[in-house]
Amino acid sequence: MTNDATQAMNPAPAAHSSQPFISADMRPELLPLLGTLAPLRPGANRSEIKAMALQALQMTEEEWLMENPEFLPQDVWEDVFARKSEVTWNTLDNEAVLLDLETSRYYTLNRIAAVIWDMLNGRMRLREILIALLERFDVNERVARHDLLSLVGRLRREKLIRQVA
Repeated sequence: MTNDATQAMNPAPAAHSSQPFISADMRPELLPLLGTLAPLRPGANRSEIKAMALQALQMTEEEWLMENPEFLPQDVWEDVFARKSEVTWNTLDNEAVLLDLETSRYYTLNRIAAVIWDMLNGRMRLREILIALLERFDVNERVARHDLLSLVGRLRREKLIRQVA
């Protein structure tokens, strides 16, 4: 193998980035909500803030926790998820195209989300998926944790995956 070929297969690592590594199409957009919410009263307690956040995001508590991993119990990383059998998918140019046969809706996943989708096979714990992502991609662990849980939360809301353990 030539030196050029070796370099192409093993590019130099980039600096860790604190930017999301899953594109915005699979992450919730919160900016439109800012103009529609009444401001919190001064001195609002944690439960009031949480209630407003849940209302604003129109999520269940479980979904909210998936979007806000800093509030999750540590055992969430032991959860195992599997793709639903009613979802067919194909990989094209390192991106995944999913088709939910029950709803006839289709989804596209960027290359990193497609890697995660492939690992949601019913055998890997979220912790193992996180470790695999950190080994495969040059990404900050905090960002990877957030984006992994955000994607899993979105896939659950869309009923494309199910929890198996």
